[in-house]
Amino acid sequence: LLGNASTRCMRGFPAIRMKDRVLVSKRNVDKETLSANDFVLVNNKIVNGDVFYGGKNKPSVDTPIQLELFQRYVNVNYIVHGHVYVANTSYMTGKQIPCGYLEEVYEIESVVPEWQRTNFSINLKGHGCLIMANDLNYLGGQIKNLKARPFPEIL
Repeated sequence: LLGNASTRCMRGFPAIRMKDRVLVSKRNVDKETLSANDFVLVNNKIVNGDVFYGGKNKPSVDTPIQLELFQRYVNVNYIVHGHVYVANTSYMTGKQIPCGYLEEVYEIESVVPEWQRTNFSINLKGHGCLIMANDLNYLGGQIKNLKARPFPEIL
């Protein structure tokens, strides 16, 4: 049910915070057993609509969205995207935005405009959720609160 994950903090890998790069899960990788080898190093800024990455593996299709979110929410170090909802969040986007559309960033920003936020989760209407964390304790706690989206989902 995990869509993808990204980090700009290398805790668990080398213990440094990266300022100009982000690790993003590979495209089409099995999310049940993610390891350090399942991540792709990408530049943290989109240049002329392009995402630059190293190696032969392509980053997740949600990479542009996550890079934009990292730019806006400067205290967030980890983003986990799932295709389920988080049970204990009060944040829900108002519009359904298809997976991979950059418009999702603006919808999230309209619901959570505080750019200094460090730990929060938001449900994406008809799509899933984002857990945006500054620390691993919050991230781990929120992963325990994932729940299936209703079926059929009334949008």
